[in-house]
Amino acid sequence: MNVHDFYENQKVLDPETVRFLDNLYRATWPTLTKIERLEYNKTEREAYMQKHEIDVILTCIGGRQKLVEEKIRRKDWGDDVLIEYLQSEGLNDPGWIYKLRDDVVLSYHIKPTRRTELLPGKWLKKAWLRHEDEWKSEYGVRHNPGANGTTWNCPVPTSVLWRAINDEQMR
Repeated sequence: MNVHDFYENQKVLDPETVRFLDNLYRATWPTLTKIERLEYNKTEREAYMQKHEIDVILTCIGGRQKLVEEKIRRKDWGDDVLIEYLQSEGLNDPGWIYKLRDDVVLSYHIKPTRRTELLPGKWLKKAWLRHEDEWKSEYGVRHNPGANGTTWNCPVPTSVLWRAINDEQMR
């Protein structure tokens, strides 16, 4: 049984992956002038941002910023987004979907295929809250043992997720 280790997973963000994601951000936001990757607990500010699951700050012309939370999967398990809804089974900590800020873009990257979804945090969270029970029933639940407890996740097909996000934006 594989145990999820946060520090081991940080190594997944190798220079090639960083380069790929940074180029994707530049292509997505052409007015981008600065990409600031936050290091885990390097400074008080970075520790605060990481606590709030912010991994990257993108600054565009005029100073407008986009906050990015990156999720990197080491394996391609199919065309889905694995939504963590319970972080530590024993502690009943909410998963990242409940902590996701409205002003964050979730960059969900599958390393082997380089497939990346840039999901709007506000609408992703609203879609999850509306469809959680339905999706858990339809797509199942995955339990992943980790160093700090077991996480509970639901693999939602990407097309279903985008349709629900678009529906939320139209409400």
